Amino acid sequence: MKKLISVLMFSILALTLFGQSSSFSQSGRVTQEMQDTGLCIAHPILRIGTKVNVLNISTETEIEATVVKRIPTSSNRIADLSPEAWQALGLTSNTVVKIYTGNSIFAPEPVIIMESPPPPPPPPIIELEQDAAKYNLLFYFEAESVAFSPDGRQIISASDETIKLWDAATGYLIRTFSGHAGVVDSIAFSPDGKQIISGSLDTTVKLWDAGTGRLIRTFSGHSDWVRSVAFSPDGRQIISGSEDKTIKFWDAGTGRLIRTFSGLTGNVTSVAFSPDGKQIIYGSGLYTIELWDVATGRLIRTFSGFSGQTNWVHSVAFSPDGKQIISGWMDSTIKLWDVATGRLIRTFSGHSGWVSSVAFSLDGRHILSGSGDKTIKLWDTATGVNFMTYVSYFDTVYSAAISPDGKQIIGGGKYGQ
Repeated sequence: MKKLISVLMFSILALTLFGQSSSFSQSGRVTQEMQDTGLCIAHPILRIGTKVNVLNISTETEIEATVVKRIPTSSNRIADLSPEAWQALGLTSNTVVKIYTGNSIFAPEPVIIMESPPPPPPPPIIELEQDAAKYNLLFYFEAESVAFSPDGRQIISASDETIKLWDAATGYLIRTFSGHAGVVDSIAFSPDGKQIISGSLDTTVKLWDAGTGRLIRTFSGHSDWVRSVAFSPDGRQIISGSEDKTIKFWDAGTGRLIRTFSGLTGNVTSVAFSPDGKQIIYGSGLYTIELWDVATGRLIRTFSGFSGQTNWVHSVAFSPDGKQIISGWMDSTIKLWDVATGRLIRTFSGHSGWVSSVAFSLDGRHILSGSGDKTIKLWDTATGVNFMTYVSYFDTVYSAAISPDGKQIIGGGKYGQ
């Protein structure tokens, strides 16, 4: 009699919880614990840790799963399987399964009907771990500035008064460029990779032939340290930013000075062209980021949303689509801005020293930063998550760059600084 009452009570409970209209759906129920553990199930009755069998009636595929979570009976759900279990059973819409342990079937008759399949199972490692696995730290250079050639086959580094050209595949030194009379602080390849520009403490900008090492031209006109240089996207113009609080535009082919932006709010520490070449941004030693129109010389926008008159901007860069900019700050943060509105989108925190260098990956999904805390970090642009950190053997990282194919990273730094 007691056995009959027990069977009757379970039958009533099963009908109450699982009636014929109940659905077996994974959506929104799988926890990180379930994903990490493997073939798992959440169930309203069974205790956590219970081993159950799940049988796909159509294919006669069977798995053993572990209960890792209890579903509230008020949810009117029979069970939830982890994505791995769905995949192992080959479940699709309207698949029929049995859930049982020993000789007891934990489902009404007929057995459970799957009304809709869950999302595809996640990859074996989370997305950010996949992103981190893509990158390889290639070299550290004792240098103030480093850059990849547009094809990724060569690297340039600036150290003291010289520039060095390296083979990216082997690390062999190809040639040394000499001619500056002061520390070279900034270097860049032309878009076609055939020329190199450099800015120096000696107040000059120099243009070099990358293939021969020949000095093509010297641009003179600044009255103080040239801290940053860049080519326009078409390679026809060069901009240089200086401690003399000016930005100069030069004709790369003739050396002619096209325009000077003067009367800026502070000494210019970093300059960059927009991808379409129509705008430039600059960062300064007086907590300033400004956006300017190249054709008219008009100030378009000043980016605000920060405080502290000692908070230098050390590095700025446009996203590949030109819609966002990033900036590296003395206060150890990185800031992401909307170009169209000037709105501060996000602040990235994690460095413990001033951020000397920032750059976007070619697809814009990641941000690379170098810092005075001896590290290079990779960040997810959309979330601000730091998913990779490289610790250098230099006391300060001054520069960092991502190869055009997005697989290699290089850094430049110095000892005792």
